[in-house]
Amino acid sequence: MPVTAPFVTGTPQSFSFTATGTVVTYTGGGTANATTYDVLSINSDNTVTTPSGWTLATSRVVNQGAYIFYKSGGTTTATIDLGGGISTSTDALWVRITNSAGADSGATTVTGVDGSPGTSSFALTSAALSTSTELALMFMAGHNFSSAPTSPSWSSGYTEQCEATIGTGGSGTYGNVGVKTPAGTAAESPSVSWTNSVTNRYSLFVAFLGFDAGGTITPDGIHIPIALGSPSVSAAITVSPSGLAVPVALGAPAVGTGAVVTTVPGGSWWTLKAIDDTNIENARQEWREGPVACPNDGEPLLWDPRLKKRRCPYDGWISPR
Repeated sequence: MPVTAPFVTGTPQSFSFTATGTVVTYTGGGTANATTYDVLSINSDNTVTTPSGWTLATSRVVNQGAYIFYKSGGTTTATIDLGGGISTSTDALWVRITNSAGADSGATTVTGVDGSPGTSSFALTSAALSTSTELALMFMAGHNFSSAPTSPSWSSGYTEQCEATIGTGGSGTYGNVGVKTPAGTAAESPSVSWTNSVTNRYSLFVAFLGFDAGGTITPDGIHIPIALGSPSVSAAITVSPSGLAVPVALGAPAVGTGAVVTTVPGGSWWTLKAIDDTNIENARQEWREGPVACPNDGEPLLWDPRLKKRRCPYDGWISPR
C-alpha cells in the first residue's frame, strides 16, 4: 500500500499559566494508536524542562524559552516545570497528529530574532523533507509586547491550529501553531503575520513522516477459481493402494466463476489428498509472505517502513519476515 501523509486528529488545545509544575491535560480526543504523535509547543518567559516521557524536537532559548516536544502512542497529560521553580508567563499549545511513522529529524529548523520589533514571524526555510508525504508544523513564539498579537494570517498551504497568549510587557508571551499536509520533498518556508508589534520572534519547524499501512504483494501465478460438479455414478473402478480396494466414481466437473468446493465424501483417498494439498499450500504461503496476524492477539500486522518488516500496532510484536 502507498505511504499516506499524517493528519491532525481531534481538537487542538492551548493553555496559559504561570505556576511551575502545572499539569496540562488534553481533552481534544482523536485517534490514539501506535501511529499517533502528540506535539506540545511551549513558549515561556523562563526555561522549561522536558516533560517526563516526552522527546525534545527542537528549541531556542535566548530572551525567552521556546520548545517543541512530542510523544507517541496517544497521551493526555504533561507536567510543565519552569526554571528555578519561578512562576512566569507560559503558553502551551497541544496538537495531536496520527498516521505518522515518526519525526523527520533532518528537516528540523529553528530561526529567531531578539530585540527587533515586528508583526511577522522571523524568516525560516527548512531543510529538504525526506518524502513527499509528510506533515509540516511551525511554531511561532513571541515575547515582549505592549498589546497581544491579533488577527494572525498564515502563508499559503498552512492552517492555524491554535494560539495562546498571557501577560504583556517584558514578560508577555504568545504562541501560534500552523500545519501543512501533505508537504515535501521541497524545503518549506512557512510564515505568519499579525497586528501589534512583538519584540522577540522565534520560528520553530518540525516535520513528521507518513505511515505505510502495508507492503506490496506481487502475484506469483494466475489463480483460476473452479467449482466442482456433483459426481454421478457411472462405472466402478477398483484402485488398490497398499492392498485396499477403493471404488471411485468419476463425474463431470463444471468450471464456474465462484470459489466453490463441494464436500468430498469422507474416508476416501481423495479426502486425504485434498487435506494434504491444502496443508502444503498453506505452508508455502506462510514461508513466502510471513505471518499476516499477530500470534499474541490476532491483530493484522502493519508494515513498518523503518524496520522493513510487519509489526503489531498494539503490542509491538515484529514479524521475522
